[in-house]
Amino acid sequence: MMELKINIRRAEPIDAEIISSLTAGVQRLHVEAEPEIFVPPANENFTADLHREWLGSPDNYYFICEVGGEAAGYIFLRHFRREENAYTYAREYIHIDQISVLPKYRGKGCGRQLVEQAFRLAEEMDISEINLSTWEFNKDAQEFFKKMGFDTFLIQMRRRGK
Repeated sequence: MMELKINIRRAEPIDAEIISSLTAGVQRLHVEAEPEIFVPPANENFTADLHREWLGSPDNYYFICEVGGEAAGYIFLRHFRREENAYTYAREYIHIDQISVLPKYRGKGCGRQLVEQAFRLAEEMDISEINLSTWEFNKDAQEFFKKMGFDTFLIQMRRRGK
C-alpha cells in the first residue's frame, strides 16, 4: 500500500471557507443524532465567518491536514487558563474544540497527525493537559481518542422532559 503524503500546516484566516466545508459533514452527523440541538448546515460555507473570527484570536489554534495538496481535515484547539478559586487549583490546558477528517481520509493518518500536532503545541507551550469532549453517540470518535491516549474524566448527563 502506498503511503499518503500528509502535510500539517497552521491555518490562516483565508482558510475559513476550507475549514467550514471540512466541518459540514460532521455537522450533519450531529444534526442526525441531535436535531433539537444542532442546526443543519445551509451550505458548505455555513460557518466561514465564525471560523474567520475565531482564527483571529491569539488563544485559538487551527491546523489543516493536507493530502496531496487537498484539505483532508482540520483541528481547532483553544488555550485556556483558569485561575485558582475556593474549589479548584489554577489550570492551564489545551482543549480540542473541533476535529474533522473527510471520510475518504479516515484511518489513513490525518486524524492521528492532527492530534499529534495538538500534543506538540502543548509541549511547546509547556502545558501538560489536553482535553476534549465528544458526544455519546459518536462512538467512532471515542474509540479514536482512546487510541490516542485519552481517557474519560468527566461525564455530563441530561434529563429530557417537562
